[in-house]
Amino acid sequence: MFVGIDVSKKKHDVCIYDKENEKYISFQISNSRDGFEKLVSKISKDDVIAMEATGIYHDSLYRFLDSNGYKAIILHPYQVKNISKTFNNSKTDKLDAKSIAISLSDLSSRLKKIRVPSDKIKSLKEIVHHRNYVSEMLANLERKLRRELVLVVPEIEKYFSTMLSPTLLELLEKYPTPSKIISSFDDVKEILEWEEEKVKRFEIDIRKSIGIEDENGIYAFIVVSLVKEIKHLVEVLSEIEEKIKSLMEDIPESNNLMTIKGVGLMTAATIIAEIGNIERFETKNQLTSYAGLDPVTIQSGHSSKNLHISKKGSKTLRKSLYFLAVRLVRYDKRFRDFYKRLRERGKNSRLALVAVARKALEIIFHILKTGEEYVPLTS
Repeated sequence: MFVGIDVSKKKHDVCIYDKENEKYISFQISNSRDGFEKLVSKISKDDVIAMEATGIYHDSLYRFLDSNGYKAIILHPYQVKNISKTFNNSKTDKLDAKSIAISLSDLSSRLKKIRVPSDKIKSLKEIVHHRNYVSEMLANLERKLRRELVLVVPEIEKYFSTMLSPTLLELLEKYPTPSKIISSFDDVKEILEWEEEKVKRFEIDIRKSIGIEDENGIYAFIVVSLVKEIKHLVEVLSEIEEKIKSLMEDIPESNNLMTIKGVGLMTAATIIAEIGNIERFETKNQLTSYAGLDPVTIQSGHSSKNLHISKKGSKTLRKSLYFLAVRLVRYDKRFRDFYKRLRERGKNSRLALVAVARKALEIIFHILKTGEEYVPLTS
């Protein structure tokens, strides 16, 4: 028997295809233990089961089937989409399940299956994504605080390059307006711990502040509230990064990745979490495609141009590689020279950095495949 499953958040559509007798059995199960038990009551461990990788919604069912000895495979969403188009023009969950079952019976040896990562890699990926989420919240709070300071005490910004400065946060939590800063300036000087000349300039600027007169105390309340949220998220982010560091200690290939100057622990964690087992990629081109860094060719008449990248696959990996490219151009001669050549050929900076990211990914592929360290150019 061949079992196709169309996965969704609350329920899954199932089609069991008996190829020998050309019979179909279609039914629905809930995304719950009872639903899973209903499914296994209708199938055997000799049946071949396939489902689409649908965000996180396939994970519980796959783990249940796998842990109970059933032969389940995960298919790529693009593949399932093309399968469904092949068999019918309509789009329903029931028809999708049927299409998967039929394809499984005819093409099982040629279907591209997604290798399910180990529990450790899944855990790493989950916490890396959580770190990204917390980092985005923190960045939003930074922008909001910067905006409020433009209204309340705009002069303060030139003294601090980042809104995450512990000194700035301590100052604003206690003294969030110009009047409060000036009225307690002896305490403020102890917080700042600057040289006398800089403190004097700061005091003069604050005394002449063009900030809003906060008669109702609303702006001060907002500033203090933002500072408290920022301080809390900074602590949370630190705890998250400790968890990531702990996980990475048991992943030896991370050390080889960090021989690339510009690849720190968090970048290495993102790369490993998103790629998973490198053996699921036979060639560097497959990995490039997975990262969405493969060029898309636009053809017109007798000419064709690679104008942009596909942007399919892992957005998290692609973004991490782009920012890595920025650092590599700064720190690594091989990539800096490559970037300069592209710019000299007329590529704009963004396209040149994308090309650097792609080249970096090819080197990462080699490192993960061979277990070798990175060797930078010395001259």
